[in-house]
Amino acid sequence: SQVVFVERNKNSITQLKNNLKNLKISEKQAQVFHADSFDYLKRSQDIFDLIFLDPPFSGNLICDFFNQINNFNCLNYLKWIYLEQTVKKNWPVLPEPWYWYRQKVAGQVKFSLLCKRTDV
Repeated sequence: SQVVFVERNKNSITQLKNNLKNLKISEKQAQVFHADSFDYLKRSQDIFDLIFLDPPFSGNLICDFFNQINNFNCLNYLKWIYLEQTVKKNWPVLPEPWYWYRQKVAGQVKFSLLCKRTDV
């Protein structure tokens, strides 16, 4: 198994790489890409089991993600998505076959685990 990090912020990229180095995690175990997540997912040949989506709270990236989710080939077999966002925003309407599996709030952040129905 492998973890793929996709990040636009150069400072965050540096920090991710330093953290992986300090934890002695090899490039075979984790890769870090400096890219836009939507662009990365559109062109990726990888198939993901889980996506952890933690966009900047100021934008509408979560809604944009769900408007485009069916256009991402790498998500065909995806079963889980973990989301975080500010409590000030409403969750987006989910396209079929996704549903809210769990939702929680911690301070000013709400988070959720989504699951993909396999019987649809």
